[in-house]
Amino acid sequence: MVKAGDGKSPSPLCRFNKLKMNMTTNNTPTKKKFYWRAFISFYVVLSFIFIAISGIILYITPPGRVANWTDWRFLFLSKHEWQAVHTILSFMFVISAGFHIYFNWKVLITYLRTKLQEGMKMKRELTLSSIIILAVISLTLIDAPPFSTVMDFGSDISNSWGKTLSEPPIPHAELLTLKEYSEKTNISYEDIISNLKNAGIEVDDSEMTLDMIASQYNLTPAQLAQKIVASKKPRVAIAEGGGYGRKNVNDVCEQLDIPVETGLERLEKNGIRANANSNLKEIAGEHNLAPIQIVKLINSESINQ
Repeated sequence: MVKAGDGKSPSPLCRFNKLKMNMTTNNTPTKKKFYWRAFISFYVVLSFIFIAISGIILYITPPGRVANWTDWRFLFLSKHEWQAVHTILSFMFVISAGFHIYFNWKVLITYLRTKLQEGMKMKRELTLSSIIILAVISLTLIDAPPFSTVMDFGSDISNSWGKTLSEPPIPHAELLTLKEYSEKTNISYEDIISNLKNAGIEVDDSEMTLDMIASQYNLTPAQLAQKIVASKKPRVAIAEGGGYGRKNVNDVCEQLDIPVETGLERLEKNGIRANANSNLKEIAGEHNLAPIQIVKLINSESINQ
């Protein structure tokens, strides 16, 4: 008869401890390994998708002067915020692409060596692809169709916002102080302060910009400007960078508060024949002038001013 614990057969206590040990081992979760190569691959793909989305949105956004003036937003983000997202993601994409190359260096080298050897045997294909790339770059730089059409289409969409959103009297007017805005629009500083006070807006610091004041009272710069001018329309000074190249004669006459007929007569006196729908960029190109010089002629100013 074999006694428990005599070394020939495990005692019930030993069997119990062994069973308990096995159960503990089986129930202990194993720590999963983090795969950096997979992480980088996922990040590259996801960042590429968001870069593409933000790029398309920026392609059709209003010009900065309009977006900032009206506090334009898409999916709760302003144009400036979309630009920041696009820029930072682009930088991060380049960095992550570098890590992707690092983790897959041997595979990429082998692949490139193989494809390069195959490519050298396909000289005609290599030559044609190189020519096409150079042609695309060259035609884009000289603003030739169809690439100029793509850019013009985006610009047309971008500038079409000016038809539905309020444009500032001058580009980036939201960055001007009240005194600077007074000088640019020919509205006296006293009238500006008085109109704002009547609208319940108190301004203690004359160096505050329109954007700062508007933010303080939960307004857009465009809404603040309406309260500034009251019923008086500001006389706008012509400024560089006003986006005139995409406007026609009628648009400029409306901005400068000049009858279209008067604007066309002034152009004709300077040897420029046009109509209300004539694009300023096209007119300027025909006469070797800049669009802003055409605007100055419409406004009866010297183009050298």
